[in-house]
Amino acid sequence: MALVSIAMKSCKSSQVKAHGYDPVSKKLRVEYSSGGVYEYEGVPQSVYDGLCGCESIGKYLNGKVKAAGFKFRKAK
Repeated sequence: MALVSIAMKSCKSSQVKAHGYDPVSKKLRVEYSSGGVYEYEGVPQSVYDGLCGCESIGKYLNGKVKAAGFKFRKAK
């Protein structure tokens, strides 16, 4: 499966280096500070908008993305 081209935005977070979203495929891509890049599938635009406006990206990802059970895969 080919990766969808997603523009990444760098961010100030101890856990996350950058993130991006494709509204057509509803894929959220997260590059963690550890170097891993993961894609989360079926993520609504509202969840990504919340990520962009939150105080703590790490806490938001844990509470709204990981805990919600979105399917994910390691992209690299």
